[in-house]
Amino acid sequence: MTESSNRKRLPKIFKFITSNQNPMMIFAICFLLLSLFSLQIFSTKQIDVLFLQKSEASEKKWPATPLDQLHPEQLKLVQLITMTRHGTTTPGMLFPNDPNRKEWANIGPPEALTTTGVREHCNLGFYLAERYGGFITDKMTIDSGTKIWSTDKDRSIAAAYSTLAGIVGEECLSDEWIQKMPPIADIISPLGNKEANSDRQAKQKHQLKIPKIDPHADFMHRSAWIKCKKLLQLNKKGVTIKRREHFLNNIQFYKELSEIVGFNLTSFDEAKSVYESYQTEFQVKSHYSKWMDDAFLNELLRMYLHDYTLYFPARINGILSGGPTVATIVQKIQKVVSRKLNTENKKDTVMMLFGHTSSLMAVTKTLGIELTALPDFASSLIFEIYLAKENEQDPETTEYVSNENKFCARLLYKTASEIYPIQFPVCRKNSIAFGSEETQCCPIHSFLIHLQRVAAHNYEKLCQI
Repeated sequence: MTESSNRKRLPKIFKFITSNQNPMMIFAICFLLLSLFSLQIFSTKQIDVLFLQKSEASEKKWPATPLDQLHPEQLKLVQLITMTRHGTTTPGMLFPNDPNRKEWANIGPPEALTTTGVREHCNLGFYLAERYGGFITDKMTIDSGTKIWSTDKDRSIAAAYSTLAGIVGEECLSDEWIQKMPPIADIISPLGNKEANSDRQAKQKHQLKIPKIDPHADFMHRSAWIKCKKLLQLNKKGVTIKRREHFLNNIQFYKELSEIVGFNLTSFDEAKSVYESYQTEFQVKSHYSKWMDDAFLNELLRMYLHDYTLYFPARINGILSGGPTVATIVQKIQKVVSRKLNTENKKDTVMMLFGHTSSLMAVTKTLGIELTALPDFASSLIFEIYLAKENEQDPETTEYVSNENKFCARLLYKTASEIYPIQFPVCRKNSIAFGSEETQCCPIHSFLIHLQRVAAHNYEKLCQI
């Protein structure tokens, strides 16, 4: 039905309404018309948010081959987004009965990235450079427009710097390079003309010419979530009570664990610190004295995972914690799928986020991804966005026009030693199979729908009670 025919029918509709003497009938018809009109506006806005309007998307004719019939080699990588947990750190707490206590006290401050952690991120950088080649290495310059986010914690900033060092090919595995790493303050605040002096210049002579690391990604850390009034209210009614019940139901375990560590544990948060400290010690130095039975460690790990289940009992809890990060990722993807692309346009094509265990767990839980173990140190979620090549004979000079039917996305989870594909149920139809990694490239429309369901675009408003 055309727009002109719709206009011709309007007078007849209004004539029927005005001639009808039944007030209830008039009310029902008006309500129906208003609902249809509102629905049309809402639908149009949703399409505009995700993609270009149809008139813009149809400027070029696309090949007749459906997306799901293309091969991986017919796709061009146009965007890469990573989200990474920091590497191995020094323990957050040292317990009285820990036989390694004195040695740890001399290594550094609590929760600082260790030399082992630096090497973990250096290797991650090597991996990304090898996997994505020039797509990522060419965008590691100061003026590339590449966005590097980190929380304001020193361990996350150092993790970001070490990963970028690996990407650009620095010898960051060596003790000499690690010892010459600039202080955190210099990493996030490179020398300016007014600040330049011989002392700072000497400290920064090994400063890499890489994209600036923005340490204001507080949306990835619980320090920001605890300011959300709505989340605090939900936790007070649910999580806090369930955690207390869990503690009381396992009181004997906590008593025995308290005796082992020499510290009276009164909450699960303190028990988590025991597990994290123990895990860190053996990640860094395997020769350390073993001071806890495997049965206790396994039970602590089970409780650790169970606690994240308690923390995300409903969808809204996930939206108010992992939702802001998902929203940031969605917005970045939208910038790429809603404009023209060519090989010279590098802006928005690479974004890297560096956070914590809670950062990764919040996003995976929010997206419905169930991990069977805690994320390894320096483990990552990797978002790959692809575009179908329009001209296979000359792919390097082809200009691409945004069209949601020609974009697709892959989500991968990389641990210390393995990489796992993640496929959402909504993506099972019309996906491109990547046989080597047994994953599929999900049509971007379906992929974004899944992410948009839990994206917290207006966090402050959502947090209001």
